[in-house]
Amino acid sequence: MILNPYPSHPHFAGLIASLEAGDRPVQYLEGLVGSSRSSLIHACLSKLKGPHLLVFQDKEEAAYFYTDLLTLDGTPDRTLFFPSSYKRSVQYQQTDEANIITRTQTLRRLAERRVASFIITYAEALVESVLTRRQLGETTLEIKQGEKINMSFLEEVLQTYGFQLVDFVHEPGQYSIRGGIADVFSYASSHPCRIDFFDDEVDSIRVFDADTQRSLETVKKVNIIPNIQWENEMGEKRISFLEYIPAGTTLWIDHPDLVCDQIDALYERTDLESENGQLIDKAMFLKQGKEIRSLMDGFRQVIFGIAYRKNQDKIWSFSTSPQPAFQKNFELLTSHLKERSSEGYTNYILSDNEKQLERLRSIFDEIDPELQYLLHPKTLHEGFTDHDLKLAFYTDHQIFERYHKFRFHDRFSRKESVSAKELMGLNP
Repeated sequence: MILNPYPSHPHFAGLIASLEAGDRPVQYLEGLVGSSRSSLIHACLSKLKGPHLLVFQDKEEAAYFYTDLLTLDGTPDRTLFFPSSYKRSVQYQQTDEANIITRTQTLRRLAERRVASFIITYAEALVESVLTRRQLGETTLEIKQGEKINMSFLEEVLQTYGFQLVDFVHEPGQYSIRGGIADVFSYASSHPCRIDFFDDEVDSIRVFDADTQRSLETVKKVNIIPNIQWENEMGEKRISFLEYIPAGTTLWIDHPDLVCDQIDALYERTDLESENGQLIDKAMFLKQGKEIRSLMDGFRQVIFGIAYRKNQDKIWSFSTSPQPAFQKNFELLTSHLKERSSEGYTNYILSDNEKQLERLRSIFDEIDPELQYLLHPKTLHEGFTDHDLKLAFYTDHQIFERYHKFRFHDRFSRKESVSAKELMGLNP
């Protein structure tokens, strides 16, 4: 967790008061570069009540913002990610199981009214429609510890949901039964669960690792949800995700016009086909940019990108600059830090790697032992300098010109180790 400096910014109190009052339908944030944007927005979200939906142009931008929020907040409990169901794009119709699980988890969390503070999504995810809360509830089987449930009834429900009976579960949509134990891999979880029965009573429920078969945690209840993709629910009415989220949500949008243009482009390029190859009316399952824009206008908005502005809109201007490119020239970096210090700036160097911080410390000690800077064992995606706060943040991956990978919390992934499925399939 990084201590966020933006609550002490000169504009912060006024921005919060204006957002709480709700007197302006649209507000603009200007001049934010690098991770100053995620830092300011995190400070605002931590102060404001109610849910907030952050909409970006593409998955990578949304994922890096999500990673920054996890770093700044220190806990993933308040942050949800809502991705597209597909690997590359909806137009190729190649679904991604990890994305479907994350998407279903977000829908379920919102349906339970355990509303997260931050929900992050992007244009491609908003193209796809979703089931209504009622329909999601009808396709969810909740099993609690201590309740009575017949094993044959459980198996009948799983088969109705389209789950596949296997010897060992290793991916979503599978189940196995061995004596009084049922293993189920729901689309609402990144790991399968093991339900132990004592006669017809649920004795215990454990979440376990599909590769190692080791228990991860014991839970009191579990939600079993099938694949709720449109291909499996052809007859169900679907709505936009913006109709699914709570009515009082505040929207934070990056270039809303570009987001809607991307949605329109995806809609035009995509043709949906059924299993037998027949074309499907895509309007049943996909949303156009004008629909999304119309729904956006029903929410309070904060825009941090270029858009058409009206006279009553409020503009908040910030003075930030991106981290310079030093091209691994530490003499240049040292000179830059020294100049910033002489101008009254506090310099922070960020890194997830303690050894990297030690390496930087030894380099600076060798070049200039009097250099003033602070090291922090967490990093953001992009360094920045805020000239109002007189603070400069530098990331080690930008200094060393390394690729910085975004990360997701508790995400399903196919491990490279030998799985139970592969072991069962071994032949001489």
